[in-house]
Amino acid sequence: MPVKKVTPDKLYGWNHLPTAPPRNRYPCTGKGNAEQDSATPTSPLPVRVNIKTAGSKENSHFPTHDFHLIHCIIPGGIESTALGGFCPYRAGSGRSMADEIPVIPKVNVLVVRTGNIVNWNRLKRKPNLTPTAEVTECVTATVKKTIDAANKTELQYVKELSCVDKEVPKPFHEYERGELKVIIKLCVCSADQPPEIVLEAIEKAMSDLRVTLAETVLLSLSMFETEEEITVDQIKPYWLLLENLVAEERVLAIGVADLDKAKLEELYDWAKVKPCVNQVNLASCCVMPKDLVEYAKQVGIQLQTHNDPPELIPSNRLQEAIRQCGTEQDGYGWSALWLTRCTVLVKCRSIIKSKNYVLRAIRDPHRRM
Repeated sequence: MPVKKVTPDKLYGWNHLPTAPPRNRYPCTGKGNAEQDSATPTSPLPVRVNIKTAGSKENSHFPTHDFHLIHCIIPGGIESTALGGFCPYRAGSGRSMADEIPVIPKVNVLVVRTGNIVNWNRLKRKPNLTPTAEVTECVTATVKKTIDAANKTELQYVKELSCVDKEVPKPFHEYERGELKVIIKLCVCSADQPPEIVLEAIEKAMSDLRVTLAETVLLSLSMFETEEEITVDQIKPYWLLLENLVAEERVLAIGVADLDKAKLEELYDWAKVKPCVNQVNLASCCVMPKDLVEYAKQVGIQLQTHNDPPELIPSNRLQEAIRQCGTEQDGYGWSALWLTRCTVLVKCRSIIKSKNYVLRAIRDPHRRM
């Protein structure tokens, strides 16, 4: 994209309100041209630049295929880089054109795939991050890296933005794969999500890990944004698709999160493929309920603890993460649909070899402004 650096007296075209020659903007000061150039304007200076580009006619509206990046220098200390050549800001206001023009104005779907975060230096410097802070940090870094490397003009027309870490992981060696355990936790964040999102989420997670088999997949519906408790009937459609993955030998075992004894028993009695794990959040109960412990022993379900909050990435945190990568307007209206956290453990030592997140989010057009 060509960059033109111009001053007001050398612009190809000048539209000033009221209309006046570019060298006569201060008719009442009695100053010469040199002094006028150093004076500070007391009113906004709208500037429209007419650029003659190769293969197009002179046009003040900049055809979509002939966008130019205009660097305007206005007396009073303003420097503004913008598309279309508008610099309508008062000197000393502290406003920037970049603060006003959304970077991703038409994007309504966002997919973030962080890649392996185990060796991220930015996370090593923050060892005590909460689960929410960790996923927010990873989303922010991945989205920012994608936007910084993208063509800003093309981003103005993108409707679905895929932010993928470009560092492709090396596949695990066959001798090494037997010593590893792949655990995928799928958090469904919205109650109106179709069951098919299970297949999409697991497929993306396994693709990023470059594996064809996951030892365990855990389903969590605790992130549903509803005041009512989750019922087993809500779990069943998702569970059926997880059972299909087990039948296809793509997943060895499946489990759930945050079910009490009654719901766990109801799911166990109904399911063809029985849950092997039930994760319990110790923030909601400091001690495992006795009835849950006794029932888990009776049917052979492993009870595990976790510290994930009910909403792993709340809408306000997601919106702030996107806002940091663009403008204020870019952050409006975002909410997560689903999130997977994929962990690869070395079985004999319980060391985390790989960890990554995959997120799918949408923007509500009614909440964009």
